[in-house]
Amino acid sequence: MRWVLIVAGVVIGVPVLLALAGMLLPRGHVAVRSVKLKAGPDAVWALVSDLAGVPAWWPYLSKVERLADRNGREVWKETRANRWSIPLETMESIPGRRLVRRIADEDLAFGGEWVYEIEPSEGGSLVTVTERGEVKKPVLRVFTLFGKKRAGIDSYLKALARRLGEEVHFGG
Repeated sequence: MRWVLIVAGVVIGVPVLLALAGMLLPRGHVAVRSVKLKAGPDAVWALVSDLAGVPAWWPYLSKVERLADRNGREVWKETRANRWSIPLETMESIPGRRLVRRIADEDLAFGGEWVYEIEPSEGGSLVTVTERGEVKKPVLRVFTLFGKKRAGIDSYLKALARRLGEEVHFGG
């Protein structure tokens, strides 16, 4: 009987502790990374703004499909290599300069947006990607402690550079 109580205590206690710890963690996060590329802003924009073409050069995505517009804005569905699908709504598009895409599903356990900014820089471009994300469920927030906040951005920028015939390295 004693072992049953111990097992029950662990089964109930661990999720409760994770939820309590998660409530102490911030719901939102911001991750930013910039790279200088030799390619000009127009070449970078052509790749960044063509969401349907991204799976050809970024292995993180396996497929991208155009969905029906929402409130006059483009909506796309990204299918990631792990088979997760996420709808993205284009919130802002300033050709050659700025693109903002937001997760367009309020029912997901996470949300947020990626902001792509492209600036001319010394014969090339400065490309900055900012992720403003949130993890809605406290238990899941605990697991974000073990991940790298910029891993997705780093992967994307490395693939973008490779597609342009360049290479970038990130420290830390």
